[in-house]
Amino acid sequence: MPSIPQPVPPRDDSPSRQRKLSRRDSNDAADRALKSKYSHISADRLDAIVDKDGVSLVEAVRDELKKMKSTEQYVKTQFWIELQQRYDLEGVTVFDGLEEPDKAETVSKELWDCLQQARCSNPSTRTPLPFIRCLQYCDGLNDTEIYGALHGVKPQINISSRHSEMMTIALLDFKAEKNRAHAADVGDHV
Repeated sequence: MPSIPQPVPPRDDSPSRQRKLSRRDSNDAADRALKSKYSHISADRLDAIVDKDGVSLVEAVRDELKKMKSTEQYVKTQFWIELQQRYDLEGVTVFDGLEEPDKAETVSKELWDCLQQARCSNPSTRTPLPFIRCLQYCDGLNDTEIYGALHGVKPQINISSRHSEMMTIALLDFKAEKNRAHAADVGDHV
């Protein structure tokens, strides 16, 4: 005996159903965005921080994601900067314990410009390469320049972890090369 086909329930194509299908859990999306942007800060610390009104970082990012238009793909850099100031988000690095130089010295305009290009507010023009090249070809840096560069290359809103790593390696390579050259010069004079 042939089986009788069962009727198919009508498909719900209502706008609210479509929004539900396309929407991801906003807390998870906010958590991913937060931990991606602040990868230099431990996840436990990010989860524990709240502002003076008791609003967590994830809630603040979730609210910003909800405000975004459907055509916007990225959260604006200005939001991340304001979030960093509102929650006092500074990553802890090995350079935080450095003592400031005894006397302030002039900073090279070329070094400053290269560092600013690496920290540019426009992501499309942000690049660490001029800073790295500057270190490869400069004669030397004074204590103020080294101190500023070490703090300027740490991961933050305008410098990705990868760019920070590249710039830190270049700075340490520069110091190692200059120390090697200095040791060779001292050895020649002994």
